Amino acid sequence: MLTLAKDSLKTDAVTITYNRQIARNYECDRKIEAKRLDDLVKLIFEHTAGEGRILDLGCGTGVFTTLLDGRLPMAVTGADNSEEMLAIARSKPEGRGIDWHKEDAVKLSYENESFDVVFMSNLLHHFNNPLDVIQQCARVLKPGGLLLNHFGALEDIIKDPDHKFFEKASELDVRRTPARIQMEYLLKSAGLTGIGSDKNTYKLCNSAAERVKMVESKYISVFHLMDQMSFQRGLSRLRRYAEANQFDPWLREITVTTTFGIKPC
Repeated sequence: MLTLAKDSLKTDAVTITYNRQIARNYECDRKIEAKRLDDLVKLIFEHTAGEGRILDLGCGTGVFTTLLDGRLPMAVTGADNSEEMLAIARSKPEGRGIDWHKEDAVKLSYENESFDVVFMSNLLHHFNNPLDVIQQCARVLKPGGLLLNHFGALEDIIKDPDHKFFEKASELDVRRTPARIQMEYLLKSAGLTGIGSDKNTYKLCNSAAERVKMVESKYISVFHLMDQMSFQRGLSRLRRYAEANQFDPWLREITVTTTFGIKPC
C-alpha cells in the first residue's frame, strides 16, 4: 500500500509510512479466498481478451499481484510507493516473473496507453484527491482497456466488525472512504465508460478468534490512524462480542465492491 497522505476531508493531518513492521503484519493478514480471485478474473475476461499487460497499482506486498499472475495469461507489473512493501513482494518465489516498480500513484512514470488492465485494491482512500489517481490510471490504459477498483465501499464497511466496535474508525472512514455511487462517479469523471460495480461477501478468516487476532495486528490502515485509547476500547468490545458469539458468520466475512470502467476507443 502506498504511503498515506493527509486527508483533505479531515481536520487531522496524519501521515502513515508503511515500515517493515507494518509491512509484515500486512502480509500475514491478507488471505484471499479463492472465489474472490475467481470473481476478479471473471470480470477481467468479461471485459477484455485477457491479453497484454496488467498493472496492480498500490500492490503492497504483492498479495493480489502474485495471485493474478498465476491466473492470467498477461504480463504483470506491481507498483507501490513503499520500498518496505516492495522488498517483501520481490522476495516471494511466486513473484519472480513480475516487474516490481516504485511509483507515485499521482505521477506514474509509465507512458500513455501502456496497459490493458489497471487494478487497484483499497488504495484510493489514501489520497486527498482520488480522481488524480484515477486519471493517471486512465492515462496509462490503452483504448478499450479496463480499470478495476476493488475496495470496501463506505455503506458496507461501516457495518463490519472493524467499524461497529470502533467509533473512531467509523468517524475517520466516513470522511475518507467513498460509497459505491461516489466511486462510479469518479470513474465517469475520468472519462471512462461502461461503468459498473460488482459487490460480493467473502470469507475473510476462519473463526471469531482469528478476526480478533487480525484486528490486534491492526491489519487495516484506519487502525493506525486511531489514538491508542480509542483502539483499545474498541478492541475490548470486539473481544467481548467474539467470546459470546464465536459462531457468528459476520465475524468471519468481508464485503467488497469492485467498480470498473472502460477507456473509450
